[in-house]
Amino acid sequence: MNIIVPEIPSLTHTLCFMFSGKAGTGKTFSAGLAQKLCVDCGLKTLKVSFASRVKSVGTYMGWDGKKDVAGRILLQKIGLIGREYNADMWVRSAMIDIEDSVGYPYDAIFIDDWRFKNEYEYIYKKEPLYKPIPIRIEASEREILKDTTEYTDISETELDDFDFPSTNYVCNDLDYLFYRDCLSDIIYREIIKCTH
Repeated sequence: MNIIVPEIPSLTHTLCFMFSGKAGTGKTFSAGLAQKLCVDCGLKTLKVSFASRVKSVGTYMGWDGKKDVAGRILLQKIGLIGREYNADMWVRSAMIDIEDSVGYPYDAIFIDDWRFKNEYEYIYKKEPLYKPIPIRIEASEREILKDTTEYTDISETELDDFDFPSTNYVCNDLDYLFYRDCLSDIIYREIIKCTH
């Protein structure tokens, strides 16, 4: 699909591309590629992670920064405890970080670790300047937590039944040749939808 994007688009909303998928499927890589596509269109962008503050808490507690089994369990537990205190804790703190950052406001932001339905709902309902765009990265060959107890953690499973638009699935398996084209079609289509 060849989509023509205006030279430097003027957008009606900040596009909020939310990447989800199992651990190891390439969410961060995909968000980085999508960000580059937007930068190439002349848009001002920022990539963020809901888990950045989770990781900060882990580091404060002595986490060594490794996402091995012990590290992943620690981060999942910290995230869960924060969500038990306030389900919107991590999404709210990420939005505060975005709006406090030096380059704010942005044309597009890229969230590379979307894991919970309420995070989408928070942005959709409470952040009227943003247009959340859910993207699911599928890559069963790359899933790194298969056959572990972490694979069934709610942070890995909650979005399995989320109603993604059928056009917003991206296959990132090793032999899939059209990964970049599929991702760029999603990005460019959303830019055009929000251009005035």
